[in-house]
Amino acid sequence: MTLTIDEVVDRAVEAVEFEIATACEREGTAYDLEELWSITHTEFSPDVRDVIETTAKSTGTSHQRIVNGAGHDASYLNEHTATGMVFVPSEDGKTHSEAEYTEWTDVLGGTRVFANTVLNLAN
Repeated sequence: MTLTIDEVVDRAVEAVEFEIATACEREGTAYDLEELWSITHTEFSPDVRDVIETTAKSTGTSHQRIVNGAGHDASYLNEHTATGMVFVPSEDGKTHSEAEYTEWTDVLGGTRVFANTVLNLAN
């Protein structure tokens, strides 16, 4: 049985809660666990993903498919039209923070993939 990404996350949360409950019971203490935020996985258009990948290959840009766990406008737009996302690597994987740094060549490569993907989809 293959689990969805959301099911994997749910099981991980259940496992963490189990471990906390077990430790608190062993130590005779109580705990309070509250989920503050949860984002449902967005499955983007396979057609758009394929065009992005083909475009990356044709422009000589290194690439890999990743699972997006972040909330982006594309997640909401995806409810209305075929959507995809192009990410560029950040040093040490740090994103959405002041510590984020991306080499200029990676920014240009991502821009090239994005622009050519839009042209390919428009054609």
